[in-house]
Amino acid sequence: MRILAQRVKEAFVHIEEQEVARIAHGLVVLLGIEADDTGDDIQYLIQKLYQMRIFPDHEGKMNKSIADVD
Repeated sequence: MRILAQRVKEAFVHIEEQEVARIAHGLVVLLGIEADDTGDDIQYLIQKLYQMRIFPDHEGKMNKSIADVD
């Protein structure tokens, strides 16, 4: 299992030239799952991603998690 996360100011998904999703400030996450991966493996990665401090605080330091920035 692999996970790739990118902080974005905005992002959107187009399918056949039609926008189907859009976000403002947040994360774009690509998740690769194999047949051998379990629900526990997925939960572990989700929890780890949720707790990562990858957003800047008021001083510009990467000190806030997804939960902190909503």
